[in-house]
Amino acid sequence: MPDTQLGSEADEVDLQTVGRMAEELAKSSFSPTADDLFTALDRAAPIVVWSPPPGSLPLDGLRFLLKYWDDARDQATMPPVSAIDALALKPVLGNIIILDVLEGGADFRFRLFGTAVAEAARLDWTGRTVDDMGGP
Repeated sequence: MPDTQLGSEADEVDLQTVGRMAEELAKSSFSPTADDLFTALDRAAPIVVWSPPPGSLPLDGLRFLLKYWDDARDQATMPPVSAIDALALKPVLGNIIILDVLEGGADFRFRLFGTAVAEAARLDWTGRTVDDMGGP
């Protein structure tokens, strides 16, 4: 069961705000909603770069993951599910989240919630669903 005693700003962000940010970022590299939210929290807003050149990525793990993703997808937009091999992702395994689609996209299950991500979030959602995140 996740730790419900987080006490972080993330607890105060409603799902509609998160949804707006995701929609805005899917359309461009800028989200006015995210910018306003992060400014209110006295934090730097995220910078989104779609299709970054590998050399621009600051961490070896990100360069590894981009190469893995590009190789797995070949000319397709997304790699097939069968191309996602957790063992092949070992160099970055602790820093990634893998979701399984449920009910045609109505919900998602965290197949993998990396240990470094779980430590930063102060909880591990492996095996839980996105819907579980909104409940008590």
